[in-house]
Amino acid sequence: MFGFFSKKMTEHSHHYLDWSRVGELLRVGNHRYSQDEIIMRGGIIACTALSAFLAGYFNNPEKTNCSTSTLSIIGGVFGFTLSHAIVIYPLIKKRREMSTDCHNTVNAIHKMDMPHQEKIQAVITHILNLSLSNDKHSNASQTWGRRKYLLNKLHEQLKDQQTPLDFNYDSIEEIVAKLNADRNTQALARKLS
Repeated sequence: MFGFFSKKMTEHSHHYLDWSRVGELLRVGNHRYSQDEIIMRGGIIACTALSAFLAGYFNNPEKTNCSTSTLSIIGGVFGFTLSHAIVIYPLIKKRREMSTDCHNTVNAIHKMDMPHQEKIQAVITHILNLSLSNDKHSNASQTWGRRKYLLNKLHEQLKDQQTPLDFNYDSIEEIVAKLNADRNTQALARKLS
């Protein structure tokens, strides 16, 4: 059930936040953490506890109109949110950079004077709406990576004009499958070597 909600929440965040990772760690329970992961999680817990303690300690109920326990809870939530945002910021930044790369590639494609502009735009829209989410994992980074790859491949093939893409007869799904075929061939070659 959490998989359904995590998938929807990841899609609503435009695949910048991967909510399935939270559910995965809660569901599995036997995850082995690296030393860096333990340090990060310890920092989050420490920041949460310290924020809760300081909010309760310095609370003046007459000025805040809140009890010490209420302000401690608010402080703890604030500390957790802030520390967690600092920890996941590099990952979100990486996904935003891939998003920017995708939009730059789309702009480069739009600047090209090509026939079949409507079909090309439909392929671009299909790629930008692509999601590699499944019932267990939202795969936010993989989704942005695949979008970037497909848009770059489309741009490359349109630029070289030596493309196996047939915009007259192929459906949008067939065009995307042809763009993706090279990726699958390359992955198979890496496995065999």
